Amino acid sequence: MERVVQPYQLSRPTHRAAVHVVYVARGGAGLHPVLRSAVSVMRWSATPARLCFHVLCGETCLRDLAKPKDPSTIQGLRETELNVKYYNATDGGLWAQLSDLGRLWLHYTALHPRIPIRLKNHMFTVPKLFLHELLQVPRALVLDTDTQVMACICTLWDELADQLQAQPSAVLAYAHEQQGIYRDGMRRALQLIGAANRSSSLLAGYNGGVGLQALERMRTQHAYRTLLHNATLLATHDPARIGTHLTPDGSHQGDQSIFTWMSSVQPVLWKTLALTINCEWNFQLCLHWYATRGFGVGEHNTRNGMCRRAPKLLHANCPDTLKTALMQLDLSDRSPAALMRNLRTLDDAWRTPELAQQCATVQERLPGADVLATVCNANFLLQRYAAMVRV
Repeated sequence: MERVVQPYQLSRPTHRAAVHVVYVARGGAGLHPVLRSAVSVMRWSATPARLCFHVLCGETCLRDLAKPKDPSTIQGLRETELNVKYYNATDGGLWAQLSDLGRLWLHYTALHPRIPIRLKNHMFTVPKLFLHELLQVPRALVLDTDTQVMACICTLWDELADQLQAQPSAVLAYAHEQQGIYRDGMRRALQLIGAANRSSSLLAGYNGGVGLQALERMRTQHAYRTLLHNATLLATHDPARIGTHLTPDGSHQGDQSIFTWMSSVQPVLWKTLALTINCEWNFQLCLHWYATRGFGVGEHNTRNGMCRRAPKLLHANCPDTLKTALMQLDLSDRSPAALMRNLRTLDDAWRTPELAQQCATVQERLPGADVLATVCNANFLLQRYAAMVRV
């Protein structure tokens, strides 16, 4: 296991310097989806030398690392061409590095791991909530592997760096959840503390697929740690269930449910800690999937939930054929033939009976949302990629 390294200390990077991209690959998550995503980020970067990748590996990922290196390429790039560091993020590896509070969360999320509500929670929540204890870099951009970039990720990093400089108290940056799954629960939660009217922007909650964490600030400032402590104290029987009351079916969406819960109990403090990533940097494809299951269907979603900007990053945040289709795209190939293949791949997914029916149902329920012209339309979703091909 000589390829697994311990976290290391970097000197504070200057603005426009190193961009630290983090993936969490625990549980059954293997190495290939991580490398595929990292190569995609590399291919779209105007300054790839700035990119440093960090992979928190669970058991499956570590087994993949122990195998001989694959000499084949991913989208024309070999693994050895990536600047990547690997970390032991098994339960034992995390336990050795976490504080007592982090260990408490690891313990609670590990209870009954076969229950679906807890599985995602245990695999991803603790590493993302306590990333400041695991990586000794000043800040990190955390990406899910079910994403496809269509812009230079360094641009997002630099934009957020400017915002962090302007707001010294901020330690997080995430996009709002676009499916509306938290809206009713958040409305009730904010009403209980008399903050519903002045905190309407918080109703959507947050999505964890793309997030910036100012790790150095988290280590030195007390506000974020206070929120984590309060979360533990307010749910002493089982912190792992925090946030489940905010979704219609009591499901838990991992770290994003914790962040959404934090914003519901202390909205004023949260606004000093959290910046908002623009929706095009986390364009969530699965409005149709959630809406046809009773999540987020209503007038408020038509007005506030959907993103109408040209996507810069696609996020297939639902368990269906659309996620499979997104993983099959090769957006590093800028040839007209590749454009047609990629458009056809998404079109074929939308034309499957299940997805076609879902899109039609949501369009009927949300007539002002233009679902068929935006989130269910391959030409809209890949317009930035198509523009690059035309050049």
